[in-house]
Amino acid sequence: MRTTQYVFPDWMVAEHEAAHAVMRWIRMFHLPATSVMLTETGGLCEGTGRPANPDDALLVLLAGPAWEVERGYLPDDGCVTWEAENYDDLDSALKILERCPRLRLRMKDDGDMVCDDAMTSLQRWLLEARQLLLPHREVIERIGFRLEGWRVLSARSVGSMLREHNKRMAGSHEPERKTA
Repeated sequence: MRTTQYVFPDWMVAEHEAAHAVMRWIRMFHLPATSVMLTETGGLCEGTGRPANPDDALLVLLAGPAWEVERGYLPDDGCVTWEAENYDDLDSALKILERCPRLRLRMKDDGDMVCDDAMTSLQRWLLEARQLLLPHREVIERIGFRLEGWRVLSARSVGSMLREHNKRMAGSHEPERKTA
């Protein structure tokens, strides 16, 4: 079996990684900001090695693809139309959904609960990730722009940009967070 290797421009990969970093900030308040980088084969938003609950891990994984859909780089047709096995973030997200049935539960219009299949749930979680990222568009673009130019941003730099963004959004100073 032949696997197609997709090559994306640096600016697209940079924004994708920035979206992961922003989602970590949104969902994992107890975890510090981490570094982001562009590599020869794509990009990386470092983790901390600390355990995370499946909901947070899923949304962080889906943040990059969700941002690509939001920006029009990937199709927004209500279903996953690209091959997940060629896309590490989606493949990892599907594995979480397969291992954690509670993440596939949803309430139907009549109030009954149903457990969707992993692909159907992936679409729902992808939409959730998009909605969570939208208010943070400016900082995703700013981190992406800086990452494209520098190729590596330290956890301290990412944290600083996120704190500045929060100050602008809230109009007040947010308490300091740790950086990795």
